[in-house]
Amino acid sequence: MKIEPATKEDYEYLKVFHYLQGNPAAPKYRFKLTYKGETIGIIVYTLTFRALHFRNQLFPEYKNNIQKVNSDILRISRVIIHPKFRGIGLAQELIKQTMPMVNAQIVECVAAMAKYNPFFEKAGMTLAGKMELQPDQKKLLGFIESANGKVSLLHNKALCKAFLNNLDSAQISQLQHLLEQNIKAVGGASPGRMEQLQKSLNEGNFSETLVHCLPVQRCYLYWVNPAFQSNSQIESHVPL
Repeated sequence: MKIEPATKEDYEYLKVFHYLQGNPAAPKYRFKLTYKGETIGIIVYTLTFRALHFRNQLFPEYKNNIQKVNSDILRISRVIIHPKFRGIGLAQELIKQTMPMVNAQIVECVAAMAKYNPFFEKAGMTLAGKMELQPDQKKLLGFIESANGKVSLLHNKALCKAFLNNLDSAQISQLQHLLEQNIKAVGGASPGRMEQLQKSLNEGNFSETLVHCLPVQRCYLYWVNPAFQSNSQIESHVPL
C-alpha cells in the first residue's frame, strides 16, 4: 500500500462512501491510499473553524486571532476508506502517516464518528472532549423529537423525506425558521457553504438542507506537530 498526494478526482471517486455529501471547503492537502493501483482511501485537510471552545481553552494564544489560526492550524475534514477495505486499521494509518506531512502546528478534527470509533486517537490524536450543541441546534433537536423524528435516522435522505412528508404546514414553517438559524452555525466557517445551504432552503429543498444541518454532538481532537516550521514557504499539495 502507498500514500501519495491526491487530486480532486480521487476525492470524487470515494466521496459517495462518506455520510456527508458535498466537497469540503478550503482544502489545503489531499492524500490518497492506493493498493495495486486502486485508490482505496483518502484524507482531506482544510482550513479550520475561526473559533472553537476547546481550542480556546487548550491554546488561548489562538483566541480572537484568525490570522494565526489560518497560519498554524489545519482540520481533518474527511477520512474515507472504501467499504471493501474497512475494519483493518487503514483510517488510523492514513491519519498517522499524513499528519506530519502537512505544514501545521496543530491538526484538529471535529467529528461525530470519534464517539463510536477511536481511530483518531489510535492515530496519535488527543481527545479533548465532546462539544456541546449550540442553542439553535438544541431547538432544532427539540423540534425533531417533538415531531417523532430521530436524528440518527434522518441522515438517510429517504427517511428524511418521509419525516418531512408527515409535517403539517405550521410545522414546515417552524422548521424553515429553525433551519435558517442553523445554517448560520453550520456554514459560519464557510460563507460559500452557507450560501449554498440557504439557496437550497429557498428553493424548497428541505430534505437536503435538513440533512446538512442535523444537530449531532461531535468530539474535538487535536495533534501538535513537533516539527512545525512557522516561517516555512512550503506549498500545499492540492493540485489546481
